[in-house]
Order: sequence, then structure tokens, then C-alpha cells
Amino acid sequence: MTQEAIQEIIRKQRNYFYTGATLNIDFRITALKKLQTSIQSHQEQINAALKSDLGKSSFESYMCESGLVLSEITYMLKHIRSYAKIKRRSAPLTQFPAKNFIIPEPYGMVLIMSP
Repeated sequence: MTQEAIQEIIRKQRNYFYTGATLNIDFRITALKKLQTSIQSHQEQINAALKSDLGKSSFESYMCESGLVLSEITYMLKHIRSYAKIKRRSAPLTQFPAKNFIIPEPYGMVLIMSP
């Protein structure tokens, strides 16, 4: 992959992020479920790659790599709605009658590359 191709992917991902599509909780849940399904459906290829690259057995590959990721995805799917709730915080008396809130939102995007 060339430097220009990587820069193009990053540009496209930033433009997509700035549309605000990733702010929706249902979008994030769908993305996590797609990742979970993809890992589960490609488990044999993941195991083969880890065997080839690192000499890990299928059991070790699942327990130390993909199983941990699947466990974290399951945890996030269970708790994502509570993590994304708007939380009210008290305002100092000097800022009366202000109302303060913490609104959890995605920070940005990530580029994951592998051979």
C-alpha cells in the first residue's frame, strides 16, 4: 500500500466522521455487531495467521487474541447505552443559573493496518 493510498483512506474516513454518522448509538452498536460477526466468521483464518506468524495454537489464539476481543465487544454491547447517556453535573454558584452536562461522543477515527 502506498503512502498516497493511505492518505486517501484517511481523508475519506475523516470526511465520513465529520458527517456525524458515528454519533448515533445504534450506528455504534451495528458496527460492533459487524466486527463481532466478522471475527467469528473468520476465526479459522485468524488462527492460521497467528499460527504462521507467531506459532500460536488455535486454543492459544482464541484465548489470548480473538476471544479477548469478542469478550470486550460483548461487554461494550451490554453497557454502551449507559456509557453514552448524558450526565448532569452541578454548576458553581457563580455561574447560576447555568446547567452543566457531560455528553460522551466519539473522538475521531482510527486507521488499523496489517500486512
